Amino acid sequence: MSELENTAPEKEAKAPVQSDSKISVKQKTRIIISTLLIAFLITFVVQNYNKVKIEFLMFDFQIRIVVVILVSALIGGLFTYLMMRHFRARKKK
Repeated sequence: MSELENTAPEKEAKAPVQSDSKISVKQKTRIIISTLLIAFLITFVVQNYNKVKIEFLMFDFQIRIVVVILVSALIGGLFTYLMMRHFRARKKK
């Protein structure tokens, strides 16, 4: 290699340094909301931990009421998502 190739000054790209102690307002809000949601979820589970008898078609069994509520909410959310997706696809046509 020639000397001309090695004489170019090397510039290092330095990223702006951010202090880890600085948390944005948006991040603080997310942390607070997440903490509150977790607290509400724990309270919900503790208060709805009793078993209930479920009779469905030929089946009957005992299950915790919190499981019934959460599964019902998940099924409802999934159904809503699928319906919205279906109507958006129809609208694009």
